[in-house]
Order: sequence, then C-alpha cells, then structure tokens
Amino acid sequence: MKTNTLSFNIVTRIALLVVLICVLQTSFSIYLLNKVQTNQVISTMAKSRDDAGKLIELSIDAYIREVEAIAQRNDVRQMNWDVQKPLLQAEAKRIGFESFEVGNINGMAHSTQGDDIWVGDRAYYGTALGGKSTISDLVYDRRYQKMVVVISSPLYSNSGSVIGVLSGVADASFTNKITSSIELDYDGFIFIINDSGDKMAGADYKNKSELENNIHDPKYAPESRFGQFREVQIKMIQNESGLETFFMDGKPYFLSYISINHGTWHLGIIQDKTQALAILRMILNRMLIITIISIILGGLSGILLSRSIVPLKEVSSRIKQIASGKADLTQRIRVKADYEIAELVEGFNTFTEKLQTIIKVMKESKESLVGAGSLLNQNTEESLDSINEILKNIKSTQDGTNQQFASVDQTSTAVHEISSNIESLEHMVENQS
Repeated sequence: MKTNTLSFNIVTRIALLVVLICVLQTSFSIYLLNKVQTNQVISTMAKSRDDAGKLIELSIDAYIREVEAIAQRNDVRQMNWDVQKPLLQAEAKRIGFESFEVGNINGMAHSTQGDDIWVGDRAYYGTALGGKSTISDLVYDRRYQKMVVVISSPLYSNSGSVIGVLSGVADASFTNKITSSIELDYDGFIFIINDSGDKMAGADYKNKSELENNIHDPKYAPESRFGQFREVQIKMIQNESGLETFFMDGKPYFLSYISINHGTWHLGIIQDKTQALAILRMILNRMLIITIISIILGGLSGILLSRSIVPLKEVSSRIKQIASGKADLTQRIRVKADYEIAELVEGFNTFTEKLQTIIKVMKESKESLVGAGSLLNQNTEESLDSINEILKNIKSTQDGTNQQFASVDQTSTAVHEISSNIESLEHMVENQS
C-alpha cells in the first residue's frame, strides 16, 4: 500500500485513533484499578493488623488471667512454699509453663524448677510489685538454656497489700505460636518487636542466647539491601500504627503495624506487595490483550474501509485521463454499494455520459462545419473568379473610356482651333470691309 494514498491515510489514522483510545482507556483504568486495589489491600491489611493485635492482646491477657487466678488462691497467698510448690508444679504442667516462681518483696524467689533466684532487678518484677500484672520481654534463662517470657501477677494479703509476686515462666516460642496461628491473605509474616527493636516474635530462638535486633544489626545497615526494613522498624517504634511500603532484598513489601501490650510491643505484618496487587497485574495483562485485539480490529476495519473507496480511485484515474485527453468515455465505473461513494460514482458516470454526448455532438458539428467550409471555399473561389472577370471587364471599359476621353479632348482641341480660325477669319473680313 502506497503511503501517499487515501487508503493508507485512513488505515493509519484509524489505527492511531484506536491506539490512542486504548492507551487512554488502559491508562485511566490502570490508575483507577491501582488506586482501588491499593486502597483495598491497605484496608485489608489494616483489618488484619487490628485483628492480629486484638488476638495477641487476648492471648497475652489469657495467660495473665491464668496467673492472676492462681495468685488469688488462698493456698498460694499464704506464702508457704511447701504448700505452694506442689500446687504450682501441677499448674505449670496444666498450662504448659516451664515453671512458676514466687518472689517476696525483697526480690528473692522460689522456683518450682529448683534453686532460689534473685529477681529483684528485673523490670517485670518491679511492675508486679507495683500492683500491675505484666508480661516481660523475651530473656535468656540459663536454667533452661533457652529464651523465655515471664508472666507476673502481684500477690495480695488479706488486707490488700502486695506481699509478693507470682511469675509463670513460658517458652519464648509461645509468642510465635500465637502469630503463626494468624492467617494472612498474601505471602508474608508477622513479627513483634519491643521499644529497643528486639524481636519478641517472628524469630527462631532455638539454641540461641541473644535476641535478634535488626536495628542494631550491621546486616540491616541503611545502605544494605535490607536497610529499608530497618528504617520501617524504627517507624514502628515511633508511631502507634501505620502502613509503609519498602523494598527488602530487591522486592517490594507492605508493612502494616500497630502498638500492643500497652505500647511496649509493636506488631508488624509484612506482605508481598507484588502478590497483593497480583489481580491488578492480571487485569493489566488482559487489558493489554484487549488493546492489541482492538488495534488489529481497527486496522482490519481501516483496510475494509479502504477497499470501499476503491471506486474513488477509479474516479480519480478517469478524471486524470479526461484531463490528459486520453479518456475512453464509453467506459463506466461499476460499484456495488448504496452509500455516498456509490452516489458519487453514479454521478461521475452520468457526467461522463453527458460529456460523451457533448463530444459526439461537437464531432458531428465539426463534420458539418468542415463540409460547409469546403462548399464556402468553393463558392468563394468561384466568386473570386467572377470578381476577377468583372475587374477585367471594368478595366477594359476603363481603357475604352479613357480612349473616348482622349478622342473628346482631341475633338475639343480641333473645335477650339476651328473656332479660333473662324474668329481670325471674321477679323480679316472686317478689316477688308
């Protein structure tokens, strides 16, 4: 197809129009879908975060209530270790704790696991002595050679004063058990950190004696591939709740977080952003396919339309032939259609027919004029011959007249001479008389 033809221009412009419409529609749809899908993911993650926070709070509260219920028993509040020990060993087994500890107001504690221990310098113990039940951060316990968490409740005397602290020691994996029970909509994980950035959940502490802390780990330095994960954990500590987008090891992630355990712990839910927005990518792929199909259909429509204007090409060709004087006016353009192009072609055929009639009449008139011209030429020649003959006769008459004029002149001269002679004679007669 030539590039300077109407057909090519029609096909090109239709294709460009289809592409433009598809691109605009696709871009707007992607923008709208991205916004809607992102908002939906954010809303879903916020709900999952809030639900997970409530679940963990309820789980912690359930453990605290278990310890509080035991602490309210009279045989435990008597502060008689011989009575307390067998009872607390049975309760530890029932609940799943490693051990129970009963501490006095001086900071020394009996343990169902064995030796007495000093707990007076531990934060959870001071909080419980202050009359508030609490759960501790994860700590490494040398007695058990593993990470543990301590749930503490104050022991009250009959008068209502704090006389000691009852503490249940649980394996640190209990926090992981709580978080792992929460189902996520997309690939990811849940973790908990304290105000220092130490992991309270989301880390495997089996055979480990130190807490995992990404904020202070050189592996998570700002310029590293995990640096952004460190930064969002700092934001978790600084803010009560929120949602962040970050890259970790080259992959995009969503992080939704909320503070729990009276603001001392911070729950974070990380989910794969690519998977969360997978439906958007699927819709995008489908829209690209639809766009390609639309472009192809638009091109085919343009080609079909270009074929429908083939009669116009013939009209153009015939007009050029007429202009050059080489047209065959007996030929007509055939078209099978009932729209404006057909009307144009029929009009051109009518014009050609009339032009053919005019030229035919002109040709016949020319032949008549040629015959009349020949006859006129012949008559003109005959007239010229007659005129020439007349001119000859006129010349002859003129010559005769000139001769007559000469004779008259001569006669007049003779008469004049005779008259002169007569006058002379008269004079002579008179003289003689």
